[in-house]
Amino acid sequence: RDVAPSRGLGDVYKRQSLLCAVLALTLLLPAAFAAEPVTVALSSVSGQPGQTVTVDVTISEKSNAGNGSMIVNYDPAKLEFVSFKGGAFGGLAEGGLYQENGKAVPGKVSIAFMASGTLQEKVVIGQVTFKILDDSGSIPLKLEMKELVTYTPDGTETDLMDTVKAENASISIKAPTTAPATTKPTTT
Repeated sequence: RDVAPSRGLGDVYKRQSLLCAVLALTLLLPAAFAAEPVTVALSSVSGQPGQTVTVDVTISEKSNAGNGSMIVNYDPAKLEFVSFKGGAFGGLAEGGLYQENGKAVPGKVSIAFMASGTLQEKVVIGQVTFKILDDSGSIPLKLEMKELVTYTPDGTETDLMDTVKAENASISIKAPTTAPATTKPTTT
């Protein structure tokens, strides 16, 4: 009968070391090729009760984003949604009150965009205009990302949600300014 030659412990340790090295590289490669972080941000603004203010929705440079969707959450007792205007970034952006079962939901502005390519520069995706209804010191705005994807030249879609950092903002309320009282000079 044939007997396989026995291998020494040194050979076993070498193979185990090699296997551990290959596994370590396999685990590290995805991190090495991970996509750059993408920041989607709301701008903080200030205004007085009764005024309208416009909040920019921006996306960071080198995002490679092709399209995405998000929701801007706000307190409808303190702000009233007025309008949405798409930015000039070489694509389309739409926005309006979030719809649920065919009805508008105050407190949520839904935004979706599609770029004509993939975004490389920092751009304004759109602008949300609100009317200030309240005189409290600060009204928070919360950005909730729903989708962000990129496309390779062959059309393959890649999800970027693992790389997204959403930056919230607030609307600061300024006290109304009053002009100082003036008196007319008296003539005698």
